[in-house]
Amino acid sequence: AMCRKYYLTKVKVCIYMSATIGNMVEFSELLGLEKSQWKGFRLQSNFDFSKSPIHIIKSGYLNFNNFNSQIDKCLIDTLRVCEHLHPKEKGIIHRSTFVISNMLKDKVLALQGGVTNPRRYLFYSNSEEKDSCIELMKTNTTIPYIIIGPSLYEGIDLKGDKGRFNILIKAPYSGMSDYVKEKMKRYPFWYERAVLEKIEQAIGRTNRTVDDWSHVYLI
Repeated sequence: AMCRKYYLTKVKVCIYMSATIGNMVEFSELLGLEKSQWKGFRLQSNFDFSKSPIHIIKSGYLNFNNFNSQIDKCLIDTLRVCEHLHPKEKGIIHRSTFVISNMLKDKVLALQGGVTNPRRYLFYSNSEEKDSCIELMKTNTTIPYIIIGPSLYEGIDLKGDKGRFNILIKAPYSGMSDYVKEKMKRYPFWYERAVLEKIEQAIGRTNRTVDDWSHVYLI
């Protein structure tokens, strides 16, 4: 209703351009558009996806019932990916909450998972610290920094050697809040759609141009 009132009623024609719209029918429904009000066009991508593989790392099943018993294995495997597969490259470790970030920080400081230089891992607790970490990622430095934390799915440009891999610990599903439950009642497709959008956005932090490439790991 707000979209119609404050946006759609203000324009005669508008063009949405995005690499992460996904299912256009779902997108139009979320905006409150009728079928007669829109047309969709999908252009073929000119990215070479073979250079940017997605790896599934079956370390554990991090649902509510298994989280406490399997999170340690997932965190150790995350550090092994960083240390053994990308020892000289910068990357991002995506988390939806600070809880797992803090658990990972403890393992980094304890030099678990093959960690040799804890300074490589950039943790933050507020927006100012986050901005400082991102600026460090963009500097030409001999330390192959890795930034860790929530809210890294959007608004970060780590092109080229500034970012060569993304690790997602746990599929980024939204928590089952009352808001989420009500949204799912209204739009049954929204829950899965939201997690796919986050994964796409994560990949986009380090795949910035046609010639860019990076690896993605789903833990």
